[in-house]
Amino acid sequence: MINDLHKVEKINLDNIPDSVNKLATKGDEDLIDFELPNRDIYKKQFNQCQEYLHSGDSYELCLTTQSKIHLPSYIQPWDIYKVLTLHKNPSPFSCFMDFDDCCLISSSPERFLSWKDDITSGNNNKIVQLRPIKGTVKNTDEITYEIATKILKTPKEMGENLMIVDLIRHDLYQFTDEVEVSQLMTVEEYKTVFQLVSVIQGKLYKEGYHGIDLLHRSLPPGSMTGAPKKRSVELLQDIESMQKNFVGGRRGIYSGVVGYWSITDDSIENNPKTKLWRIGAGVPSRF
Repeated sequence: MINDLHKVEKINLDNIPDSVNKLATKGDEDLIDFELPNRDIYKKQFNQCQEYLHSGDSYELCLTTQSKIHLPSYIQPWDIYKVLTLHKNPSPFSCFMDFDDCCLISSSPERFLSWKDDITSGNNNKIVQLRPIKGTVKNTDEITYEIATKILKTPKEMGENLMIVDLIRHDLYQFTDEVEVSQLMTVEEYKTVFQLVSVIQGKLYKEGYHGIDLLHRSLPPGSMTGAPKKRSVELLQDIESMQKNFVGGRRGIYSGVVGYWSITDDSIENNPKTKLWRIGAGVPSRF
């Protein structure tokens, strides 16, 4: 299992089989067959989200769907991961997890939760941190950091981000009275996108509690569900059940080691017969 891009930085594209190297080269997309979601069903789901938002049941819903990706059988999951993280979409919270009958290939820019010892306190306190992302602009030759910032610092993008920040602060206050928003709506640049990122942290000091307790109380991630979280999850479970062979609400945490967990957006579930790419998009109320 690889959870740190820096651990595989010595791997280069020359070590990847020719068949997979083609996937990293424009013009060879004929190797890939995408089975996209049903457009009419998705439009119906989107409209249902809008109805719930207008009625006040939720302020934002992260509607999720999935695509199936068909590749030649000789292309291995580990090779796909190397192409993804070294060429297509380098990200700080990438991971490759092999469960024998299924693999998770993730190239995520979003940390969900981390905790570490508070070395300044002299006791067993833990510092916990969450880094939600809400707001994305494609990184192209035409889009500079300044242009991306102007796009992302609009009421719609900032409103979405602020809702999730408030939701996470509420989750943290279950464990500590010391909660700080150390970074609010900062634009970060990655190879393929610009993201609007906030950082919320606190000290976990209540006796008998561990980071696992915080993880349990914080799931599922607010940036992948909506606000308020509980009601949004209930609504999405119903809305997404329209999709054939898709289990509504499957948007949890799959990637992690002791101490930090990441969000599994930009991820592929690799099964023996097919590869599932689940995609979410926030549907907000008007700002």
